[in-house]
Amino acid sequence: WLKIFGVSEFAQRSFSALLGIASVYMLYRLACLLFGAPTGILSALFGSLSFSWFSFFRLIRCYGLFIFLTLLSFYVFFNYLQNKEKKSSLPILIAINIVLAYTHYFACLVILVEALSIVFEWKRDKEWAKDILLMLIWVIISYIPWFENLFYDIKREPLIIEKIGYYNIWGGLFCILLAFFSDFHISWNPALIIIYL
Repeated sequence: WLKIFGVSEFAQRSFSALLGIASVYMLYRLACLLFGAPTGILSALFGSLSFSWFSFFRLIRCYGLFIFLTLLSFYVFFNYLQNKEKKSSLPILIAINIVLAYTHYFACLVILVEALSIVFEWKRDKEWAKDILLMLIWVIISYIPWFENLFYDIKREPLIIEKIGYYNIWGGLFCILLAFFSDFHISWNPALIIIYL
């Protein structure tokens, strides 16, 4: 991207910004697929107005691509779940999840959610469950060259686990609520806390 458009701040942030626009559209499509058009419009509206969403899509990091690929993966997955006769979706889902796996480690959670659907669908449609298992195997095999880097990162940055105490638990909950409220730049309000919960 930088070789084509240069290294100015605008050029660097433009890729993430374009992914943000595409992600709003993918959020709309995913919500429409699962819940209908009105929910799709509201999802896209709330997503595009979210401060956290805006923050991620102006960073020059992998998060914009990760969010876009996650939404795209879920869209193709649920589309495949609803239209099981469309076998052409499976290679697309495999390709998206392979790229997603190389984008960020958290992709394992997205792929795990899709793989866990096998448990619920196995008795109803064994052929579909086998397809999803095949997708999981392909993604794992394609990630083998990167395992060395994964182990290096784990050894390089050891996890620091603090002793969990009363203060840490309440401090963590407080930080979660602060993160919710930072989306809309509003102050503390008991009614809004109830709505969020």
